[in-house]
Amino acid sequence: MRKLLLSAACFAALGTAAPAASVFDAFTSFYATGDSLSDDGKLGDALKAPSVDGRFSNGPVWTEIIAENFAVDFNFALGGATAGDINATDYSAGGTVTDPQLSQLVSLSTFGNQAQVLSAFAGSSGDNPLVSVLFGANDIFQGLTAGTLTPEGVRAVAASIADGIRDIQTLGGAQFDDFAVANLPDIGAIPAFNLPVLAAQGELALLDATDAPADQVAAAQEALNSALANQAAASALTSIFNGALSTELDALRADASVYLIDQFTYFNDLLADPSRLGLLTGTLPCTFNLRADPAVGDCIVVGVNPVTGEPLVVEEIADLFLFIDPVHPNRIVQADFAEFAAGEIARQSVSPVPLPAGMPLMLAGLAGFGVIARRRKTARAAP
Repeated sequence: MRKLLLSAACFAALGTAAPAASVFDAFTSFYATGDSLSDDGKLGDALKAPSVDGRFSNGPVWTEIIAENFAVDFNFALGGATAGDINATDYSAGGTVTDPQLSQLVSLSTFGNQAQVLSAFAGSSGDNPLVSVLFGANDIFQGLTAGTLTPEGVRAVAASIADGIRDIQTLGGAQFDDFAVANLPDIGAIPAFNLPVLAAQGELALLDATDAPADQVAAAQEALNSALANQAAASALTSIFNGALSTELDALRADASVYLIDQFTYFNDLLADPSRLGLLTGTLPCTFNLRADPAVGDCIVVGVNPVTGEPLVVEEIADLFLFIDPVHPNRIVQADFAEFAAGEIARQSVSPVPLPAGMPLMLAGLAGFGVIARRRKTARAAP
């Protein structure tokens, strides 16, 4: 395990800035694990514009951007992958995807599976690989859809992430002891859960304004209550998951360097001010379905060809929408999150270098000299 070693006190005493260096220089290779937020395009043409090359974004995702710093890198992340061993995703897409591609996708469909596949490539790691880990959202989505998710079940998802990391350590070798692990953003704040609330509120307001029949108003109120309950549940489960994950990571730190990438705080800050990245909205997604061809209503469709009836598409417009669909951020956000993650790894990697013998006394002397000098200056300035 390598650490970035900086002696801030020494640099400060000498009046010299610390030398600039990439935090990734300390690592010999990069292995990405996770779900759609880290997937580099394994679903190919199953995803449509504004997706680019099968990614759940309109450009490179954060793990790809980090991988640019390495001569050796691997990406095992897959859209729909779960932290736990149960995954309800239909990777056959209704039977349209067959072997060998189907088997390849299933082999990456859970964190445990990804750890197994990763171990086959462990020989290329060098002596200090870095592994990124981002799971949990699909476990929560599937549990909410099935109506089976409980707080204890969410804690079990966090435990599955810790188990996957231990699997990598066991199967990959002792050199795998550096992990960048992201928690989850507030799932209740993403369009998948926020838009139903806004739509129900709008419907109810319209009915109230037009003196609609009482039964219609009651139905709209019930729809709003349901949307609010789903949103609150998603947010509450996110908090439970992040708390449990933090506890699990603390336990892992006895045998590994674990860098928490605080996605929760990152996205809360960005949703509060999307304009920071030149984004027009953090509420509306560019499209509602990346598996459907672009159509009127998608942000990238600016009209229809009067001759062919085909939509006129300007894909760059997706750069203005924080989310390209109800769940996934655009390439601008992915790049910014990569920079955020690098900063978090650097911040948590810093270990102070022990000062040479006599240095504390020298620094104390310098500090005392500064105090004396300031006192003399003050005395001279006094009337």
